[in-house]
Amino acid sequence: MKSLLCCGLTGCLIFPALVLGQRLAISLTPDQMYEQYQTDPMFLDKYRGTVIEVTGVIATATAGGQNLVRLKTSASSGILAHQVLCVVPAADKMSLAPLRPDMPVKITGTFARFNMTFGGALDPCQVQVAGTGPATQGAPAQRAPAQTAPAQVPPASGRDQQIADAEKQLADAEKQLAALERQLAAARQNSAGATRAPAANSPADPPLGDYAVYQLVFPNFAYQYRFALLDGGRYNVIDKTPGTYTYDPRTKILTFESGGLKGFIGLYYTQGRNAEGPTICLSHDGRQPDLQGPRTQGYQYAYSRPNGIKK
Repeated sequence: MKSLLCCGLTGCLIFPALVLGQRLAISLTPDQMYEQYQTDPMFLDKYRGTVIEVTGVIATATAGGQNLVRLKTSASSGILAHQVLCVVPAADKMSLAPLRPDMPVKITGTFARFNMTFGGALDPCQVQVAGTGPATQGAPAQRAPAQTAPAQVPPASGRDQQIADAEKQLADAEKQLAALERQLAAARQNSAGATRAPAANSPADPPLGDYAVYQLVFPNFAYQYRFALLDGGRYNVIDKTPGTYTYDPRTKILTFESGGLKGFIGLYYTQGRNAEGPTICLSHDGRQPDLQGPRTQGYQYAYSRPNGIKK
């Protein structure tokens, strides 16, 4: 990707050419992006490929194979669907060095996508620490004078090591969690097979009506949103975002073709992994859910609620 080098009194900054030459389409917070996605059926079509600005605080910042900054509205925001990912070009990798969790920043970039599992994403994207000039985003270190970093941020080598150690611990914990989740699923299946036959009143196909959607937000299963299956292959999300879906009774697969869950694939089942009666396992990436596979952390689970939603 081509970039342009811009210099001023405070130093130099590499701007992705894709961002520099376009007008700003909208400025908002991560929570406001989530709300607009929920209430405006045309949100994706309207803003995909345009340059937008998002203001919030840092959830995580990592440099490596990909240079990623994840933004949230406040220090207490923890649900991924309410966060926005900033994909920083490789040329700006050094700009991530002074960034810390809960630091207020502004990100500007090309809106690439949004889904209800991982929130929004700007790619490519640039970061500016709140209350500073754009030079705090930093070009590679050898091009920027030392004073371009905010004065209040001390040398970060010790902190960088702490972050690296914490990220390794998190990766190890996620592996352990995946193993425990597989063991729990196997135990539930064994228990179900040993103690009872499939419930006679379990519907063979997903019933129409309300569904409450939950996702593992470590260490708990957290409520995310709701949707309703309607007749005629229609559905809506939180009573605001209509769409259509198809269902194959042979494979038990639901394909969401339009609306707020466009691109999601659902698997209907009533017993097994995280099941609670009529259950739909949702995959956001267009792949059929594999309940026995090793990568289930990103799945969402929709539970039929014929008497209305109770979080």
